[in-house]
Amino acid sequence: MVKEIDRILGRFLRGEVVLIVIMTIATWATLSALGIRYALILGLIAGILELIPFVGTWMAAIPAVVVAVATPSPHGWSPLVSAGIVGLAYFILRHAEDYFVIPFVMGRAVHIYALIAMFSVLSGAVLGGVLGMFLGVPTAAALRIIIGYIYGKLTEPMPAPDQDKMLLEASVPVSEMENTG
Repeated sequence: MVKEIDRILGRFLRGEVVLIVIMTIATWATLSALGIRYALILGLIAGILELIPFVGTWMAAIPAVVVAVATPSPHGWSPLVSAGIVGLAYFILRHAEDYFVIPFVMGRAVHIYALIAMFSVLSGAVLGGVLGMFLGVPTAAALRIIIGYIYGKLTEPMPAPDQDKMLLEASVPVSEMENTG
């Protein structure tokens, strides 16, 4: 059981790395297509902040929107329009990740349903703040393994007693049989 939990936690961390890489590339590509300066740096920030569930993407959007407002747009957009488009891009990226990428990557990594993952992140936030949010999914995966182990032990059929051993214990020694007559 401990080895299985260790394996699942390792898979969770690999899943997080995959999410970081996907969101870094997706953010960089989107901001580059929009002509936003520092797209690579902003993509790296988005990828790193991916470690903070739910709010990480929005925290990453703030510097991108500031850059969009502070630098001239190559498309001739006003700073407000440029900031709105960047904000919309982050909104779309966030939802694409929530509905497609995370359930696929994390579901395959730790073998839990997306709804359980979301519930575990929210529960972790209530119980432990940002650290609880990060630890929610691996905790849920570990609990799934522990509960499965306990359930398996409780529902396991009792082994049949050894017939030969029962016969030996129930038999009376020959010396006692002669004296009982």
